[in-house]
Amino acid sequence: MAAADTYTAPADWAANEKPVASAKLNQQVRDNTHVLQLGLNGDGSSQAEGIHQHLSNTYANIPAAGNVGRRFYATDLCCEFLDDGTSWLILPPPLEKCEYFFDDFLHDNTGLRWVQLEGGTGTVEGADDDDSRIALSTGGNAGSRAAIMLRLANVGHYGIGVNRVPAILEFKVRQNQAGGLKYFGLTNTASFAASAEPTDAIMFRHLDGAVNWFGVCRAGGVETTRDTGSNDNLDHIFRIVIESTTNISFWFDGSQVGADVTTNLSADNLILFFHINNGGAAQDRAMRAEYVQMVAARA
Repeated sequence: MAAADTYTAPADWAANEKPVASAKLNQQVRDNTHVLQLGLNGDGSSQAEGIHQHLSNTYANIPAAGNVGRRFYATDLCCEFLDDGTSWLILPPPLEKCEYFFDDFLHDNTGLRWVQLEGGTGTVEGADDDDSRIALSTGGNAGSRAAIMLRLANVGHYGIGVNRVPAILEFKVRQNQAGGLKYFGLTNTASFAASAEPTDAIMFRHLDGAVNWFGVCRAGGVETTRDTGSNDNLDHIFRIVIESTTNISFWFDGSQVGADVTTNLSADNLILFFHINNGGAAQDRAMRAEYVQMVAARA
């Protein structure tokens, strides 16, 4: 009988048990040793009780999360990930090897890192709650908007090139009022008009009257979308994985949204941005972000 990938917690042998039953030996010695061997050799054990190898491979080969405390080093990103049991958390990488950006909006003034764009009654300010957030609001005047984008907007902060991928972007965002037009992610401009769409973008979007948030890839005004299935006013973790110049995936609260996207991928230089507008209607709309982070291969 072959060894099984099944862990059995050790138990006391019965007093004067001679000989020891083969079933106990198989479970507590042979199989448990096999679980340990599989975990250390290629992280091949399915048992959470086993010791798991700290894996290293390209990001495309990261295994499914599910073993708390396991680590994975992505050799093409020079970045390490921590398994929390449901998803892989991004750990701060060595900056000389990997591009890394993080902002948890602990401050009201975004001017050091971000350009603020406000039109009509739109505002960008710190949120008045117990978490650090940036709040983008339109106010009630028709055609109002608010946006922030990184200060490197004049040259573009990020481009999908062979020496810039893979890349991962993660956002913790809440829409405080449904309706309006909300966008965040990467775009070639964050200063588009109140009722217009960015020409090129890799982003999450919620349109006025739309049922859900969508992951969107746009190139030259043509787009491919993925539906998250969510339209509530709660905090959610949104992730964009740019695996290669021809492959992008959208993730929502740790689960992938639809199939990988391979069409309408912009080759333009893109910048991080958040944008909200009320679509030309006299309605107050708001969106709050708690943090944004990006990790990408260094050129």
